[in-house]
Amino acid sequence: MPAKFHFSPRPNRAHEIKWREWGNKAFAEAMADRKLILLSISGVWCHWCHVMDEKTYSDSEVIRLLNEKYIPVRVDTDQRPDVNVRYNMGGWPTTAILTPEGRLVTGGTYMSPEQLKSLLERAAELFRREPQSFKVDEPVAKEPKTAPLDELTLEPYEETAQRLLTDFDPVYGGFGDAPKFPMVEAIELALNVYFTTGNEKFLHVALTSLDGMAGGGMYDAVEGGFFRYSTTRDWLIPHFEKMLEDNAGLLGVLLQAFQITGQERYLDVARDVLRYLENSLYQEETECWSGTQDADEEYYRLDMPERKKMRPPYIDRHIYVDWNGMTAKSLFLAGWVTGERYWGRLALKTLDSLWRHAYREDRGMAHVVDQDGIAGLFGRLDDQVEVGRACLAAYQSTGEAKWLDRSRILADFVIAKLAAPEGGFYDIVPDPGAPGALAVPLKDPQVNARAARWLAGLEALMPGEERYTGLARKAMQAVLAGYRRYGTLASGMALAVFELLTPVTVVTVVGPGDQATADLHGAALRVYRPVKTVRLLVRGRDDEEIMRAGYSPKGKVQAFVCVGKRCLPPVDGVKELLALLEREPYPGYAHGTDPGRPLSEHKD
Repeated sequence: MPAKFHFSPRPNRAHEIKWREWGNKAFAEAMADRKLILLSISGVWCHWCHVMDEKTYSDSEVIRLLNEKYIPVRVDTDQRPDVNVRYNMGGWPTTAILTPEGRLVTGGTYMSPEQLKSLLERAAELFRREPQSFKVDEPVAKEPKTAPLDELTLEPYEETAQRLLTDFDPVYGGFGDAPKFPMVEAIELALNVYFTTGNEKFLHVALTSLDGMAGGGMYDAVEGGFFRYSTTRDWLIPHFEKMLEDNAGLLGVLLQAFQITGQERYLDVARDVLRYLENSLYQEETECWSGTQDADEEYYRLDMPERKKMRPPYIDRHIYVDWNGMTAKSLFLAGWVTGERYWGRLALKTLDSLWRHAYREDRGMAHVVDQDGIAGLFGRLDDQVEVGRACLAAYQSTGEAKWLDRSRILADFVIAKLAAPEGGFYDIVPDPGAPGALAVPLKDPQVNARAARWLAGLEALMPGEERYTGLARKAMQAVLAGYRRYGTLASGMALAVFELLTPVTVVTVVGPGDQATADLHGAALRVYRPVKTVRLLVRGRDDEEIMRAGYSPKGKVQAFVCVGKRCLPPVDGVKELLALLEREPYPGYAHGTDPGRPLSEHKD
């Protein structure tokens, strides 16, 4: 069996099933043979996927039924998130039966051998006797349509912020009951609302949630890093897989918590996350980061000396481009907060490697690069957005124009290839000839929100450019209609609305590239302030841009701060810059006002 199919690391017979890859070839075979498709969506880190390999897919009768009466297709959820989002039945493993055209018939998650045998026999017999009952004349899938909002207001931001308070677990932190997930964007929103309004309730939400995770079983105190989620409300019993995506996101909010509070415990945990990422997931040969580490409950119960005697849980060394972009962005923040340039250098190496191995001019960024260096699944919105956002962080860190150019190149690709006529962006490049439900593009509101934040940040760093924020606003108007039903999961949308309706603070540091320039630039990067971006213009390197912006080509370092269209007097010292940013309020909000009042009433 080709290595492209990953099965449980424990003994099993799942490889005896004649699995096909997702693609037109498998669907054509199903059409020609008039057979149903059994779609299995699994993850290399997924415990119950392994159990299903060992039990259900190792059952002789299941193997026979699938090989004789079905076209079995196996998909890795991390490698094919486009398939997963359209066919997932509520978790992993997903077990779905499709018509030869790709229409979902039925399915579920984990199935025992008896359950699956019964389903396979009944579905195959019904398809043989009554194929018309499978609605073969209906479209495989329809593009969801919602009416765009007439205008953007702060209402989604304010309502979602209040929802955080409603869903917050006051005993253990986090949101809701078990199972309990990190909810990184919800924590980021809580920190944003606290800083913007001074409402202590939101700081309590954020810090209690971070403390609960870091103090419970979700956190690996031996090797560092966080597990994927907790099976219990009190964070004590985790699901033991570790994901690059989760750790990159938690690293970011831990560093934000330290920026806001100055409490060292958040920096300590952030350093432990960095330790785990570098020791376990960093690939020196590719300068990128592996995607996941398998769950192994027995291994993670051991102390460090005992672990060293054992083989660590399996690490998926595929490079997932969106997660690598997220990691690079958080590494830049780590460098800004700690003053340690090492983390920024790692992030730059990662982005350069992604550009070499995963970017194609006509196809955008790929989603995955395998262990042979082969890139696949080009043009997904997620991958363009996360690398584009990381490139903006790279530009802020270095002032090197190539990073701004790369972010703009990806943004222009998204606008050209993924923009929907009514606003917003599709998750994949529309292709009516794609197999199954992939023929219908989707607009993910949460990914659109991150795209909107990216486009607004891009425009803020390109004086005179005015089209990106307009498209970002149009995207949010297109996807916000149903934000209330997402609850706390609308936090990313709320942050996007806030950033689009709040004048951006642009700190431009202009200097000769000496230590004083580095100190002022570092301070501008280090300070926490939502909707803030930093430009570094070095005399002798960026003279053309300095002149175009109207700054002096000579003299000592200065920082120029503009909030929207209002520019403040320049400063030339770190203390003066920090004091200026601390006392400058947000338009429409006053830091420290009555926390009991609605956010919209916090006026200057």
